Amino acid sequence: MLNLKSTILVIDDDATLHSLVKARLEQRDGHKVLSEMSGPAGLKVIKKSTPDLILLDWMMPEMSGLEVLKALKDKESTSKIPIYMLTGKGVMADIEEAFSLGADGYFTKPIALGDLSQKIRKALFAIKKN
Repeated sequence: MLNLKSTILVIDDDATLHSLVKARLEQRDGHKVLSEMSGPAGLKVIKKSTPDLILLDWMMPEMSGLEVLKALKDKESTSKIPIYMLTGKGVMADIEEAFSLGADGYFTKPIALGDLSQKIRKALFAIKKN
């Protein structure tokens, strides 16, 4: 049986979202969750330790989620990390733009925590199986 307990980095400027996601993913699913409130802070964390999966807010001050996504996917050492966008944007053109830059999926806010757990479990199973 594969061990799917992983390190997940949440980059989002919403403290309430951090609390909810951290509680769900750590207490219920057994993952380690790292949290950062901005793109630059998230990129610093990734330089020190590579997470197994990233949940990335779309709209943040300083650096947008799309800018962070592009920076990570353009770099060989981080290009394979699955990145799921967290967004209030439900417009198909926006979603297509995120996928064109390398996003592996997205969650529309407000997030359904059960759906979040399920999609993360599937993504981690796929990468750990290989």
